[in-house]
Amino acid sequence: MKRIIELSANETTEEELHRHGLTLEHAYQVLEEHPAFWPQKPTDEVLPDGSIRRRPERIQMIGPDRSGRLLTIIIEPPVDGASHVITGWDASKAQRDRYQKTKRGA
Repeated sequence: MKRIIELSANETTEEELHRHGLTLEHAYQVLEEHPAFWPQKPTDEVLPDGSIRRRPERIQMIGPDRSGRLLTIIIEPPVDGASHVITGWDASKAQRDRYQKTKRGA
């Protein structure tokens, strides 16, 4: 994967992060703390109007923020070192286990 050196967000992203108790600063903290990355495959999703759209491939960036809270941040693949943040949340048990297993093997 290409190196990510910058994150971007828009108002929709900021609102989405806020719904999960996060800010863009949390995403930057995860990026700075040497996260683990996993591809998130494209998938079909049903929109509110009932139509279906293909969600593009994205990346799960999982790691701690400065307080040690383990977070999952969903980002777009990087372009020229920059990735757009889509959303984020506290890592699930499965995500925490996967992250810990990866870091033990590093």
